[in-house]
Amino acid sequence: MKINNNYNECLTNLACSIRKYFELAYNHNTLSYIDEILEEKNLKMWSQFFSMEWVLIY
Repeated sequence: MKINNNYNECLTNLACSIRKYFELAYNHNTLSYIDEILEEKNLKMWSQFFSMEWVLIY
């Protein structure tokens, strides 16, 4: 059985959506529906909570 890969919807695209959300460089396509969810939920505040600086302080 031959399986065709869908390189427009893979983990690389998910990782790029996350990188895009945190304004980091990315080299591949993102997933538009994940981009919308991330912007809608506004999870950027959690990045400060889980940052390495916070971990080192406490």
